[in-house]
Amino acid sequence: MDEMVFIVFRILRLQYRMREFVIVTSFKFSSPFRFKFFINWKKLFFKFFKNFETLRKASYRRNRSKISYV
Repeated sequence: MDEMVFIVFRILRLQYRMREFVIVTSFKFSSPFRFKFFINWKKLFFKFFKNFETLRKASYRRNRSKISYV
């Protein structure tokens, strides 16, 4: 179960990095409305990310011996 959580977390983190790269590169070509949408999306993601971070730390403390993460 915990392993699945970590796999999902890694995938989400990778997707977020890619999305951020897209935001930076497409900034010049996008309309202000689209950029505003991306900022809101980022805020929503960070709300989720903070919760996930606390979950990750808690499960790391519980399973210190078996789980290692980057």
